[in-house]
Amino acid sequence: MRRDRAPARSQADAIDSAQAVVEQLRDQWRKSPQVAQLLAELHDYGRGADLRDCAALAECLTSTTAATRVLAPLFVTMGQALRGHPLAHVPLRHQFAHGVCVLELMRAGQASLSLMD
Repeated sequence: MRRDRAPARSQADAIDSAQAVVEQLRDQWRKSPQVAQLLAELHDYGRGADLRDCAALAECLTSTTAATRVLAPLFVTMGQALRGHPLAHVPLRHQFAHGVCVLELMRAGQASLSLMD
């Protein structure tokens, strides 16, 4: 049986294009000054720095306001992008098992910063 592979190629191209959009948004978010600082401190923390020496990281872990300030730009733009590109998937490590949801926001060295529900 022969099949026309053009539709499959077309869909693969659409998926690749959609995925590129959300990956670019993730990368832009990570390069923002606030998130870049957080990522640097996460790396330091993973290498053994005391959390008290990682002010931005400590603030995000202890203040809902600070965490929202960092995460809102990612979630707003990612939500808009996924609405416009429904073939894309969230370009962050995520899983759901036994009623627990995990979304890994960033990893640096031996440390990672995740949301859990």
